[in-house]
Amino acid sequence: MSFYQYITEKRNDNEELKSIMETVASSLKKHKTDEIKPGVLLGLINREKRVLFWVLWQNVLMKIMMLL
Repeated sequence: MSFYQYITEKRNDNEELKSIMETVASSLKKHKTDEIKPGVLLGLINREKRVLFWVLWQNVLMKIMMLL
């Protein structure tokens, strides 16, 4: 059993969701990725950078408020 089949059965994914996932997967396979153009990985890295930025910014704001 493939991981795809396992996870879709475990979550009881409907046919519409499966179709969307298959379309996205086939689209990703069509585009060549390498070290310069990592594809999906870049989106994950950017998300982590945004989260880190907001956490750091909140810490800075808290310190500024404590000084006032």
